[in-house]
Amino acid sequence: MFANKITIKLEITLIKELYNRLDRIEKILEDNHYNEAVFLNIDETSDFIKMKKSSIYQLVFQRKIPFYKRGKLLLFKKAEIVRWIEEKKMDTLENLAERVSFTKIIDKYKNEENKLIYGKTKTNYRKDS
Repeated sequence: MFANKITIKLEITLIKELYNRLDRIEKILEDNHYNEAVFLNIDETSDFIKMKKSSIYQLVFQRKIPFYKRGKLLLFKKAEIVRWIEEKKMDTLENLAERVSFTKIIDKYKNEENKLIYGKTKTNYRKDS
């Protein structure tokens, strides 16, 4: 009975996570469709991400931002800049709590599964050997 409750909660959590991932994939595909071939120069990139050109140059020098170089001309793919910004997203406290509880559920499920497979806890298993 206890294992069934854990399994149902785990399945619900996994389904929610899959839906979130599908949403992210759909967004990436939409971005690729509309923005993949759009290149921005340094001025356009500065306007697009609301950052000073000198800051962008610094990020390029540190290789912390995706860029292309054509001779002396710096170019940025708009879709890559959007993805780069999204990678820097800070999680809300609610998202962090969900992730922590998701990890705890999986760990607990794995422990229960090991007990069912081996029929013993690890401490009991060592005593018998």
